[in-house]
Amino acid sequence: MVFSARWHVLVQLLAATCFQILSAAGSLSSVEIVNATAFLSSADSEFNGGIEATAVGDKYGSMYATAFGPESKMKSAVGQFAGKGAQQLFYEDKTGASMFNGLRFLPLSPSLSKNYNARAIAADIAGHRAVQILKNKRTGETKSSVFCGDSRMVQPNDVAIAPMSGRVYLSGANFRNFNGTTIEGDGDLWLCQAPSGSFLKSSEEMLKKQVSATRLGVFGITNGIEVSPNEKSLYLSESFIKEGEGVKVNNILKFSIDLSTGKVYNKQLFIDLIAFDGLPFPAQNIVDGIRTDVLGNLFVVRIGFSDTEVLKISPKGKVLKRIKVPEISAPSNIDLGGPDGKSLFIVGTCADDATKGCVNVWRNSAPGRAFTNLRAAY
Repeated sequence: MVFSARWHVLVQLLAATCFQILSAAGSLSSVEIVNATAFLSSADSEFNGGIEATAVGDKYGSMYATAFGPESKMKSAVGQFAGKGAQQLFYEDKTGASMFNGLRFLPLSPSLSKNYNARAIAADIAGHRAVQILKNKRTGETKSSVFCGDSRMVQPNDVAIAPMSGRVYLSGANFRNFNGTTIEGDGDLWLCQAPSGSFLKSSEEMLKKQVSATRLGVFGITNGIEVSPNEKSLYLSESFIKEGEGVKVNNILKFSIDLSTGKVYNKQLFIDLIAFDGLPFPAQNIVDGIRTDVLGNLFVVRIGFSDTEVLKISPKGKVLKRIKVPEISAPSNIDLGGPDGKSLFIVGTCADDATKGCVNVWRNSAPGRAFTNLRAAY
């Protein structure tokens, strides 16, 4: 009788705790499910199955992604896409040594806009560096240089930018431990600070100098990374896997950004995706790409063996939408673009042909943060 009473109290406490967690994040069953639609199919796509790092590139909402061309090129080439028959090469490392897994476009300063019409930062896994790509507005030719790098970088895997303060943040993931047990140090966070203090103040002379990289911390497996619209917060995914048991921790963290140094502090749990799922056993997926719209809503790719989807999450950590991607078996990254910046483009391996990269699209109610920053710069 005493045991039953204690058990009853324990159950009540556990139920109350679960209710508090799920009320904050929403619950799996209460979130609206919507479907993205096909934009580039396996029959149309010129991207290979490793497609990644989609990013909006200018005020017109032009879209780009890595892994352009045949599988033999893997992720050494970046392509632009605007639908069937409207795909073209943007940049290629002809040595084949680079493996671009993250991509962001920077707003051009008045000085640089005289000679260039595009400036991008690509995270190069193979080179442990961030590569800067510039496109000449007169000749259409592209050139690259090392923006920052460090041999101690886990990769980097993805990249986020704070254009008004001239900062590039990089995350890394030790893929070798995806089938083993994650340890601290399988992921990391780096900061590269432009000397101009803002990308809108960059000059041709500044492009000649490589920026130093500062490690801000080590973590479990890190992947998705994004900066809030006001550049005061940084979001970073962190996962831990246990060999034989799968994903044990699947979180998105939120940090405050020191506005004077760019370093992060005040680490908080933004959302616990295992608690959100509310399943007897954790869903076997982790977070991949993260982007925000101008209102601060996050779009989060979940990739793995279950619940392959994109979540729309409010700035307060409440899941608003579950966006399904029927034509994609393994979504990798996302960004908001198109003419009004409200089209969410989702890239990943085609469900019907693993050698091809597909693109799905879903309409959002607000434009993307990156699109808005690029438009404001022109």
